[in-house]
Amino acid sequence: MSEEDSVFKRKEGKIIITLFFIVLVFLILLNAWDRHNNSKPGSEVFHTSWELVLVNKQNRLPADYKVKLKEFGKSQSVDKRIYPSLKKMFRAAEKDDMNPVVVSSYRTDAEQKKIRKARIKFYVKQGYSKKEAVSMTDMFVAKPGYSEHQTGLAVDINAEEGKGDELYEWLENNSCKYGFIVRYPDDKSSITGI
Repeated sequence: MSEEDSVFKRKEGKIIITLFFIVLVFLILLNAWDRHNNSKPGSEVFHTSWELVLVNKQNRLPADYKVKLKEFGKSQSVDKRIYPSLKKMFRAAEKDDMNPVVVSSYRTDAEQKKIRKARIKFYVKQGYSKKEAVSMTDMFVAKPGYSEHQTGLAVDINAEEGKGDELYEWLENNSCKYGFIVRYPDDKSSITGI
């Protein structure tokens, strides 16, 4: 074998090894992509941080999800990890003459079912068919297991005294300073679905 043939064989070997690794990487990526796209809704709800939980109409809360609750205000409970930040945010709002009140927080499956049932019943009493009532309820009340409230990380906040608009504006401008977001801004209902 000539020196020229030997050099060609080495180059050919390097090309084959390189192609092998490219194909291997491609197959690994393809497998990951396939697993991601064929996973059941909600099976990849949780990523690396408890603060980044996606629970909504398409993403179910895992059945084994556990919440450690801490009482907040009158008869409300939140995940104990958000308690300090929520308390700081409320104190700051109070310093600015706002009186925020948590009107809804952590809910069990049973509580979520009860809320849905009551809303459906309300619409039926308004003259809607059962099917229409369920459809209208689906727009605003999550099914059990699909409610952010079941994480203990979501709270509904209202003003205690007629300063609702001022409080909502305050929350839009300040909640991010404490690690929170206004989850359903009025001008984003086409995105949030609520």
